[in-house]
Amino acid sequence: MSEGQGPAGPAGSDGPSGGVADAGERGFRDLGLGLILFGSTLALAYSIATDADMQQDFGLDPGPAFLPDILLWLLGIGAVILIVQGILTLTRVRWRLPRELVDIKRSSVPLLMVTSVIGYVALVPALGFLAVSLLFSVIWAVGLAVQDDGSAIRPLLISCVGSALIAICIYLAFKQLIGIPLG
Repeated sequence: MSEGQGPAGPAGSDGPSGGVADAGERGFRDLGLGLILFGSTLALAYSIATDADMQQDFGLDPGPAFLPDILLWLLGIGAVILIVQGILTLTRVRWRLPRELVDIKRSSVPLLMVTSVIGYVALVPALGFLAVSLLFSVIWAVGLAVQDDGSAIRPLLISCVGSALIAICIYLAFKQLIGIPLG
């Protein structure tokens, strides 16, 4: 290898911004996920600590909070590891991110999914499980098919029929097999 060349080729051929951008994105992702998990851990720990049923004393038995406490400790340790890993990564790249941190196009699908699930739960009492499940699954199947294949009619029809069949099967399984009235 000549001077100025590394294993990947000439110096700067990969570009410092490519590595910084990837490391910066990974650092922000790890930090954000770690903070969300740590906040969730704190909220769940508070819920367990204030629940009288979880704090019952059964003598030698560790009680009902034993497994949730262990899982919360593991979740908290994992969250702290992610936070530290994110901070170390961001410190290494000097907290720089050449690209936009939030890509609106990539973030819209998860945001729409959360919004539609909230709408789904709100509409079930008014319209019934089967109607809302059909509506939810068909709309999402069409949306994802259009996103993937443009306006091709065959994937749209397959998605609609498949999602409708799945919603009907779930409804029949709960109502007929298990005996849970879904409305």
